[in-house]
Parts: sequence; structure tokens; C-alpha cells
Amino acid sequence: MRRYIFIVAELFLIFEGQYKLYQKGYISADSWQSKTDMMLGFLRNSLVEQWWNKRMTPFSSEFIEYIDSLDRQKGEGWFPHIVANAAELNSKPPT
Repeated sequence: MRRYIFIVAELFLIFEGQYKLYQKGYISADSWQSKTDMMLGFLRNSLVEQWWNKRMTPFSSEFIEYIDSLDRQKGEGWFPHIVANAAELNSKPPT
């Protein structure tokens, strides 16, 4: 379990760096949305959610507030957001 959380923590450090690049306009909105969806998917895991909620992380307060705001916006938790995006993708015809 520790190894899994260590890997997730490393991914979130990468996500934070990408968040800063997104804010500066170096990452497109579509690309950033897919990264956000991935973070929310990880946070749906109870182990990851517990790790995140303990706040034993090296992340900036701005990034923590951003991630927490995603949860508050959904109201039902993070999983419905992922399911809605997946359903939308599955309904589009292949190009």
C-alpha cells in the first residue's frame, strides 16, 4: 500500500507542475481537463482520498485549494464527474 501511495504522490507532484504550466497558458484546456479527470479518478480510491485529506503533502496551498474546489463543485463526490466524461466520450462516433 505504501508503494502505491508513493507512486500517486509522485504523480500528483507532476500534476501540480502541469497545473502551473496550464495557468501560464502552456497546456491547453482540453489537455488539462484530462489530467484533472485522472486526478479525480485517483482521489475516488479510498486510500488516496485518506492520504489527500491528511494534508501530509508537499503541495502548494493554491494547488490544494484547486483540488478541493473540484470536490465541492461536484457535490456528489468526484466519481460522477469521471462517469459523465466517459459517457460523453463513448457517445461520440469514431473519427
